[in-house]
Amino acid sequence: TGQALFDVRTIVLGGGLARAGDQLLDPLRAALRDRLTFHREPRLVPAALGDQAGCLGAALLALDTVPADEKPGAQDSAGAAGSTVPPSDERQES
Repeated sequence: TGQALFDVRTIVLGGGLARAGDQLLDPLRAALRDRLTFHREPRLVPAALGDQAGCLGAALLALDTVPADEKPGAQDSAGAAGSTVPPSDERQES
């Protein structure tokens, strides 16, 4: 099992089925306990985000593909949001 390979402390169950609560988790805990040999028993917990986890994950993945300077709230090097003037690459000599 994955527990034998990774020795995890907590397993998070998500999706609509996880809303079944103890009706799902109790038999799953018992089945896991029966299959473990010398490994510690991990905690089984329902995901906090429920059904929204997939949508939120997809949105975060999409946001990661947007360049930082194009993300909402991004500011140019002068600190003004929404400025259309690019910063100058010219250096002033002293």
